[in-house]
Amino acid sequence: MMESLTLRAALRELADLKDRSVSAVRASSDESAITIHFAPSNEGIVLDMAAGRPGLYRAGAPGGPLGGSKRGDTSAGPADSSGRLTALAGLAEEKLRGARAISFEQKGLDRVAILTFARRDRFGDPLPLTIVVELFGAWGNIILIDGDLAAGRILDRLRLDNRRQGARALGRGRAYE
Repeated sequence: MMESLTLRAALRELADLKDRSVSAVRASSDESAITIHFAPSNEGIVLDMAAGRPGLYRAGAPGGPLGGSKRGDTSAGPADSSGRLTALAGLAEEKLRGARAISFEQKGLDRVAILTFARRDRFGDPLPLTIVVELFGAWGNIILIDGDLAAGRILDRLRLDNRRQGARALGRGRAYE
C-alpha cells in the first residue's frame, strides 16, 4: 500500500511531465494497471490498482517504479480485454489523447492523487479533465471527471464505493465527493 509521503515523492517525480501532451492511455494485459503515455518520449504515469496495494509511479524513467510494484506490461491496447479497467482506459484514451498535463497534486497527506489535464474544444477553449486516484489498499479507485474537481461530473470510475451503509455515490454524472 502506498503511504502519504511516498505518494508526495512520486508526484514530485512527475513534475517534468507537466505541459506535455498525452499520446496514449493503455490498460495492462492483466487488468491491474493503466498507463498514461506522454509524447514525445513515451514516458508515462502508471496507476497500479493491484489488489491490496495500489500505487502510482512513473514508467519509462530510469530508476524504475516509485511507490508501487510494476505489474504486467502496459503495452496492450484498451480493446484487449473486456474487463472494467480496460473499459475505463478506453474512455480515458478517448478523452485524454492530445490533452496537456496541467498538474499532479495531493491534498494534505491524503492518499489521493489529483491529475489535471486540459484538452481543447472545437473553438480552441480549454476543457479541464481530472483523474482522481484513490490509493486506499483494497479499495483503490480511479475516477475520471469531466471538468475540474470542484465543479466536474464523474464520467466513469473503476469501482463503486460499497464499503459501508450510506457510501458516497460515485455514479456517472454525479459530482465527486
